[in-house]
Amino acid sequence: MKFRLLSKRRSSEIRSNSEADSAMALGQGDRARDMENWSEAVLCYSEYLENNPNDGPIWVQLGNCSKEAGQYDRAMQAYQRAVEIMPDSSDLHLQIGHFHNLRRNFPLAIQSYRKALALDPSKSDAVHELKHLEELSSKLSFIDFETFLDVQKSTDLPKLLELSKKANKKNDPFQIYSKFLLK
Repeated sequence: MKFRLLSKRRSSEIRSNSEADSAMALGQGDRARDMENWSEAVLCYSEYLENNPNDGPIWVQLGNCSKEAGQYDRAMQAYQRAVEIMPDSSDLHLQIGHFHNLRRNFPLAIQSYRKALALDPSKSDAVHELKHLEELSSKLSFIDFETFLDVQKSTDLPKLLELSKKANKKNDPFQIYSKFLLK
């Protein structure tokens, strides 16, 4: 009986220690994020999520920090977990749009921004990004935008210039895309 009581007490101490450790990891993650120490933030948020696997907003933070740290696979996994937990979060879909935009996967970026707007029509960031991408799409309407995206993903610039010459138009897709990248 005495052993059982001690065992229960230890169990609650361990639980309370792990909750305190989780809270500490979360605070450290927030501080690391604020200081743009992305790798440290990723470690801290990951530690926190081990004990709090259903905290959707922190999965988004983990995705954002992983993206900033250049850990793209980890970022996408974190965003996917966040979607499982909170599929109707417009901010989450906005962040996924930013991820795809950064990775130059424009069709998926557009899809994510549209989803964010469908969930919250007042998302001005999504409106801005969507207009920017659709503007690029309309400027390139004289060539197949999907073909252009496939070419630019592979960074086959000679192929892109060839498409431009075939289009025989004043607007050079290479220049348009270069200006887009510099914005």
